[in-house]
Amino acid sequence: MIIGIALGVAVVVAIDLANANASRAFDLSSEAVTGQTTHQIVGGPDGLDDSIYTQLRRSGLVDVGAPVITDFVSSAKLGNRPFQLLGIDPFAEAPFHNYLSSDNGVSIEQLTRFLTQPGAILIPTNLANQFGLAPGETLNLEISGHEKNVFVAGLLQPANTLSQRALDSVILADISTAQELTGRLGKLDRIDLILPEVFSIDDPRALTRLDGIKNLLPPSARLLLVEARRSSLRYAASSSTSLWIGKQSSKNHKCYCPRRVHVFFYVVRCCCGCLGWI
Repeated sequence: MIIGIALGVAVVVAIDLANANASRAFDLSSEAVTGQTTHQIVGGPDGLDDSIYTQLRRSGLVDVGAPVITDFVSSAKLGNRPFQLLGIDPFAEAPFHNYLSSDNGVSIEQLTRFLTQPGAILIPTNLANQFGLAPGETLNLEISGHEKNVFVAGLLQPANTLSQRALDSVILADISTAQELTGRLGKLDRIDLILPEVFSIDDPRALTRLDGIKNLLPPSARLLLVEARRSSLRYAASSSTSLWIGKQSSKNHKCYCPRRVHVFFYVVRCCCGCLGWI
């Protein structure tokens, strides 16, 4: 009986640790991609026309916004690992991230190449050191089954460890370069917004601004609250981790019920208080 209880507690601790690590990794990745974003405008399968971004800025409803293109890429020179290609507008991105600031080690020469030369990308210094890459070197990126030639215009060197971990799997490109690489000329994946006053429910200006933004969007586009989207994805990641561990721990059983695993998990957590007490 004691062995059974110990085994059960061990499973709960394993699930808790895995969920904590998954949540931490998710938060770091989200921070690298969304930054200070409060809302996002996302399109359907075909994305958004980039003219929508122009209309929003001209309407006066959006003071801080930035267009974004994103896709997953890989390269033989980068170990064939998946990386997130992030296409940004350097002139609109500053309120959201400090990717291109001097704090991240981006010099004027590197920034000039990044903005003016076709196929220019920025990669983290840790990634360059790991695979022996230096500014000026070329590599082939595989994007949606097609190979595209790019070159390293400069290196990102974040000021702290957390920023380094967040950018380890990110490759930066100018928005126009990203559109060419992904074959989405004239398209955007999303538009990031900072609308802090929207969090005040009692402020009538918030509802007016939201309604005005929604009226400018096509039927296929949606205006999403980033924090709500993060919470939903974080819960999905946590549930998937718990489900996988539960399946691994019950491979020898003929019947497996995910609901029972979750019930058992929460019962033990209620009895033991928290992971630290266990």
